[in-house]
Amino acid sequence: MNPDQENLSVHDRNTEFERMLQNQPPSLLGDSHFALTQARVAKLGAVDVVVQCIETENPAVIMATLRLAVTLLEGGNLQVCVTMIHISA
Repeated sequence: MNPDQENLSVHDRNTEFERMLQNQPPSLLGDSHFALTQARVAKLGAVDVVVQCIETENPAVIMATLRLAVTLLEGGNLQVCVTMIHISA
């Protein structure tokens, strides 16, 4: 999720950055680690951020908010879905 890791080559950083821009999951994280990271970020308040920021009129904030929401929900992460339901209800 962080394309600017020091241990990566320039090529790998660029590849990860392109994946992020295309809304693809990071290739350096396995599926299970990605799901754990999604759940951890959701519990730390990312779902609250999505719920609050989606109501803005600023198009750049809306786009960033949608990207965050898609990243959190990617793969049908059940823990994140439950968190989102409880927060937005």
